[in-house]
Amino acid sequence: MDYQQRDVVWIPPTALPSGEVLKHPFLIISSDNVNKSEKENYYTGVMMTGSNYVNRFSFPLDPSMFEGHLEKSLCQLRMHILVSFPESKIEKLITRMHKKDFAQLIEQIKDTVFKID
Repeated sequence: MDYQQRDVVWIPPTALPSGEVLKHPFLIISSDNVNKSEKENYYTGVMMTGSNYVNRFSFPLDPSMFEGHLEKSLCQLRMHILVSFPESKIEKLITRMHKKDFAQLIEQIKDTVFKID
């Protein structure tokens, strides 16, 4: 199955270099041109969490931002936790984010994570 930018997908637990294991869905943020540029489709996603801990890297979400149902009604994205993964690691498609909300997220990621000081 081809996944696209703005898809929320579930991937198996992912280990970070620190040893922490992530058990979260991810929102695909990479462009469709990038996603299909390798022999095996690769995606870059930002981690979604149901935690209520908020910091400067949090992007709050609500169900109206998505085309379908979210498994948790109170969620946020951790804009600084970006993970690349092959299509073979995706277990399922959960939903898709609306374009206008996705555009706001990308602007926030650029301003928060990639801002040049």
